[in-house]
Amino acid sequence: MTKTEERLKFLTEHSYGTWRAQKGWKKPLFIKDAEGVYMYDDDNKRYLDFSSQLMCSNLGHKNKVVIEAIVKQL
Repeated sequence: MTKTEERLKFLTEHSYGTWRAQKGWKKPLFIKDAEGVYMYDDDNKRYLDFSSQLMCSNLGHKNKVVIEAIVKQL
């Protein structure tokens, strides 16, 4: 069983989500990391993030300029 399959089994047994971009998918996409325009699943498969504009500004993941500006404000 892959890490993604293990996580899917755990999620379906222990949690419930009412909304996700991949709601119609048979298997949800679990993202463990992201950088720039790419997201990575538990099996280190890389995906181009075309859905980021659904929930946030499209500045890329882990944008150093944005992170530095936030840290400076704190």
